[in-house]
Amino acid sequence: MVEAIIELALDLDAAAVPGLRGVAELARLKGARTRTVTVATIWHDTPEGAAASEGVAVEEHRTGHAVAWRLTRMRATADTTWPPGTPCGILARGADAAALRDDWPGPLLPVVAFDATSRTTRLAGGDGALSMTIEQGILRAVAAEMVVCRVVLRGPPAAVLAGAEAAARAAGARVAAGCLAARAMQLARPSPAARRPEPPLLTSSMTVSEAFAHVVAHLAGTLLALAPAAAARDGTEPVHQMRVAMRRLRSAMSLFKGVVECGETSAARAALRELGAVLGPARDWDVFTEETAARLDGFAGNHAVRRLRHAAVRRRMASYAALGAYLASAGFGVLGVRLAGLAAARPWEASAEAGVVPVELPVFAAHRLSRLRRRLLAAGEHIGHLPADELHPLRIRAKRLRYAAEFFTPLFPGKPMLRLTRRISALQAELGVLNDGAVTAKLVGELARAPGYAAGVVAGDVAARAGDARARIKAAWRKVHHTAPAWT
Repeated sequence: MVEAIIELALDLDAAAVPGLRGVAELARLKGARTRTVTVATIWHDTPEGAAASEGVAVEEHRTGHAVAWRLTRMRATADTTWPPGTPCGILARGADAAALRDDWPGPLLPVVAFDATSRTTRLAGGDGALSMTIEQGILRAVAAEMVVCRVVLRGPPAAVLAGAEAAARAAGARVAAGCLAARAMQLARPSPAARRPEPPLLTSSMTVSEAFAHVVAHLAGTLLALAPAAAARDGTEPVHQMRVAMRRLRSAMSLFKGVVECGETSAARAALRELGAVLGPARDWDVFTEETAARLDGFAGNHAVRRLRHAAVRRRMASYAALGAYLASAGFGVLGVRLAGLAAARPWEASAEAGVVPVELPVFAAHRLSRLRRRLLAAGEHIGHLPADELHPLRIRAKRLRYAAEFFTPLFPGKPMLRLTRRISALQAELGVLNDGAVTAKLVGELARAPGYAAGVVAGDVAARAGDARARIKAAWRKVHHTAPAWT
C-alpha cells in the first residue's frame, strides 16, 4: 500500500522564494513556527571517482556539532522505481565513512561541499501534517560553484501535490530532476552528455500498479533530465529523446488504461499533449533541415533551393523558440509535478474509477500484448494493396505494439520476444519512410512562397527514397505476420 506521506523536492530561483508567500495552497503555513538551521554537506569520493562511477554518493552531514554519514543512491537505474523529486535511496548509515563501506579502491577525499541555510515550517491539522523546507546555499567544488535553492514539501499527497503545482504556477518551481548529490558531482567532475536513455525494466514480482508507477517514474525522469539541453538547443538528440519519452508515456497510459485511470492520470495526459504540440514541430523541422534539406547539396547552387533551405531554418528556429518558451513556462513545471505525483502517490489505487486487477503482471502483459497484436494483424496477411492513408494507422498500431513489447520484454526472456520486437521495429521503420514523405510534403506546404522548382526537388528526393518501399513493407509485414507470440 502506498504510504500516506510523500516528499517532493522542487528547484527554483532564489529570487522567486518570496513569491511562495502568495501561493494559496501554502498560505496556512504562514502562521506556523519556522525552525532555521545551518547545514553543511560534504561529498567524498576516491581520486578516480569510484563512488560516482557506481552511481552512489558518500555524504557527510553537519548540523551544528552533530555529524552523520550515509551512503546514498545517486541516480536511478532501469530496474529501480525512483519518482523525480522524491528522496534518494539510503543504502547505509554510520558514524564515519568506514562504517558505511570499507572496500573502496582508494582513499576517500572531499570533492564538493554544500553550505546552506535550511528553514522548515510545519503545520499540523486538517488533512494531516504539511511541512515546507527551503534550503538555500552554494555548492562549491575546486574550480566551480553554483547557487542552489530547493523547496521540499512533505505531507499528505493531495496537499503536497497541490502546493507543488501552485508553486510551479506562481514561482516557476520545477520538480528536481535529480538528487543534490548528482548535481554536486556533476559540478565537481562534469561528465559527457548522457547517452540514449535505457527503457524501464519491469520484473515479474511487480504488481500491475507498481509496474505503471515504475514506467512513469523512469520516463518522467528522462523528460526532466533532457529538458535543459533541449531548451539550450544542445543538438537534435535531446529533442528526439524527449519526444520518444513523451510518446512512451502516452502509450503506457493507454496500455494500462482501465487499471490506472483517474482524474490525476487524465490531467497528466492532457499536459503531455501540450508538450507533444511543441516537441513535434521542433523534431519535424530538425529532420527536414538536418536530413532532407542536407540531401539537396547537389542543388546548392540553385537560388530556389537555397531559399527553401533558408526558409526551413527559420521555421526550425521558430519551433525551437516555441519549445523553449514552453519548457520555461508554468505548464512544463505543472507537467513535472503531475508525473511525479502519479509515480510517487499512485492516486488511482484510491480512485473508484480504477479497475481492480488481481492477476499477476505477466498475465496482464500477455493479455494486453495479444490484444495489440490482434489489432495490428487485423489488416490481413497481404497489405500491398492498401493505400498510403490506410498504412499510416497501421504504423501507429505497430508503434503501440512495439512500445508495449519493450515494456514487457523482461517478463518473457528469450529470443522469441526479442525477435518480435526487432521485426516490429523493422516494419515500423519501413512504414516510416512513407510517413516521412507525407510529413515532408506538409512542411514544404507550410513554407510561405516555397519556390515550385525547389518543392519539386524535395518531392523527387522523397520519391527516390520511397523507391521500393512497398516491396520492403510487404516483406517486413510477412515476417511480423508469421512471428508467433512470445507470451503464450
